[in-house]
Amino acid sequence: GSRGSGTFRVRARVHVPVGWVGFGCMQTKPRTYHPPEIPPATTPNPARLPAADMQRARADAATTLSHINFDRDVIVIWLPGTNRSGIPQTFAGPAQAAWGAHLSLVELMYPASMDIRQGVATGVATLRLVLQGIAARGKRVTVHLAGESQGAWTITETVSDPAMRAIVDRIAL
Repeated sequence: GSRGSGTFRVRARVHVPVGWVGFGCMQTKPRTYHPPEIPPATTPNPARLPAADMQRARADAATTLSHINFDRDVIVIWLPGTNRSGIPQTFAGPAQAAWGAHLSLVELMYPASMDIRQGVATGVATLRLVLQGIAARGKRVTVHLAGESQGAWTITETVSDPAMRAIVDRIAL
C-alpha cells in the first residue's frame, strides 16, 4: 500500500531446506509467502447492530449499579464472554491485590448469549446506562472496564462514543 494509507503488505521469504520432507512431499525450492493485505482499522459502528432490548438494559443497569460500592475510589466493571457469567478468579485476584480496599469490582449484567449481535447491542445499551449512572453521581472515581470475547466487543462498541470514552479511565480486553 501507499505510505500513510493505513494498509501495508508484508513480504516474507521462506526457505525450505532441500531434501526436507513435509506433509508427504519433498520441497526442493525456496517458496515466497505473500500474506493478504491487512485492511485499515475501522471505527466500531453501533448502527450495524440490531435494536437493543431497552427494558432488559434498564433492568440490568439498575442491578449492576446497585452492586457498585460508591464509597470506593476505583470501579472495575467486568463484562463476561459468550455463555459465561461471574468474574474469573484469575482476574478478580490480581485486581483485588492491586487496589485492595479502594476497589469495587462488579460484573455487568447483560445477555452474553449465543445470540451475539443482540447480546452486544443490549450490552452496549446496558453499559452506557451504567456509565451514565456513575457519572451522574458526580463523585470522581476511576472507572476501568475489562472483558473477554463478547464482553470485549461490547466494550469497544460502547467506548466508540466519545462521551462514554470520557467516563472510562482504562480498558483491559
